[in-house]
Amino acid sequence: EVLFNNPSTILTDIKKYSPLLLLFTRSGEDQKRAQIYTWGAMAKLIERHSDQNLVDKACHLLKTLYDCDVIEEDVILGWYDKGPSKKFVSRELSAKILARCSPMVTWLRQAEEEESESSEEESETNGHTITQPINGSNNASVPATNVTDDEDDDVDIDAI
Repeated sequence: EVLFNNPSTILTDIKKYSPLLLLFTRSGEDQKRAQIYTWGAMAKLIERHSDQNLVDKACHLLKTLYDCDVIEEDVILGWYDKGPSKKFVSRELSAKILARCSPMVTWLRQAEEEESESSEEESETNGHTITQPINGSNNASVPATNVTDDEDDDVDIDAI
């Protein structure tokens, strides 16, 4: 409450005080719990400044905390999957905050799916990348070709 006393500057204040928040959420044995309580404190701020309509900024608050590494992705997804809770604020306000944060959760899940798909594609590929110098220079190089061990990828000269 002392650090985030002005609702109009709360996003910049989170960035400003993120090193302090990191001390709470990234040290000790209960890091996940500390992250949940940090988000709960933000929910209390949203409740306290209800006249400022901070609930509309809930997604931005969560994204800023995520970008500053104060709250991890798995903590956010776990919080969202639990659904509305009356642990920190009323169940109604908790449901509103969840609804406002759904775009962020969707974005995180899509990024996670894309990451898992790309890692699956990389693990299925047996190719190696060869680099060649640009303009005879030894300093810079670019990928030239992708060489694979499969003979099925050979070009059929008769089909050209």
